[in-house]
Amino acid sequence: MPLTCSQLLQKYFAESAKQTTCKTYCDYITALGNAAYPVQTTAFWAIELAYNQGWQLPGQMASPYDEFANRWGNPGFTDYLKQLEQQADQVPESSSEAVQQQAEAAFLQIPQLEKDFWQMAYGG
Repeated sequence: MPLTCSQLLQKYFAESAKQTTCKTYCDYITALGNAAYPVQTTAFWAIELAYNQGWQLPGQMASPYDEFANRWGNPGFTDYLKQLEQQADQVPESSSEAVQQQAEAAFLQIPQLEKDFWQMAYGG
């Protein structure tokens, strides 16, 4: 029986050596699967925000980077991001103090993970 796309990706990643920085980020995202929904929502929004701002703020990009800027920096994606932000803001209102603190910690952790990831990607 052929493997599904998910199974193929798992097999590929299991057989590939990950750099520590990448593994740390992957482990963090995987652990979010067990987090409370408000924490997941906040983390997802923070990840998408990093890409939106990262590809939007530099302005016009030259090829081949313009593809990424057009994908994550375009006005439609920014509108989508505003919807995610509204969801992330609404959910914690009914959450416990502990979950709200976890959501805040996730929001603060994502930029550090993103910075470390991109430093790894550019610096090796």
